Amino acid sequence: TQSRRSEADLSQAHLDQATKIAAQKDERERAAEEMTGQLGEIERHIAGAEEATQAAEMELVQHESCGIRVAELRSLVERVGRDKAEVARGMQEKGQDVFRESLEELQAQVKHFAERVMLECTQKVRQARTALSTGEADYHAAIDSAHRLRKDIGETMAAAE
Repeated sequence: TQSRRSEADLSQAHLDQATKIAAQKDERERAAEEMTGQLGEIERHIAGAEEATQAAEMELVQHESCGIRVAELRSLVERVGRDKAEVARGMQEKGQDVFRESLEELQAQVKHFAERVMLECTQKVRQARTALSTGEADYHAAIDSAHRLRKDIGETMAAAE
């Protein structure tokens, strides 16, 4: 009876150990499934962050092109100013302040100059300045947006990690 009791105790110990090992196995399988799910979630966050990064890079390229347009408009304003100064200098060199024409001809020229040439130049300068200020505003708004987007992407990446 004692040997049977020993065998029963040994069998019970083996059963307890097998039950414990099965429970550990189940627990580790659940942990593995949970980690697999978390890994999938992280991979989705990374993919989303990569897409956001690509979109931000494209937006940054667009904003940089706006900066180029602003530089072009500034150059145009400078050129118009130089042209205006050059025309004034040319008139002085030609001595156009000496009046050889009749008063009626000079008045017609003045009227034409005031109505056409000056208005066209003034309008071109206004358009260039308006385009310049609009371009600068768009550029600054775009840069601010790109910075915010980059910051959000950084926060998303940090959260994903």
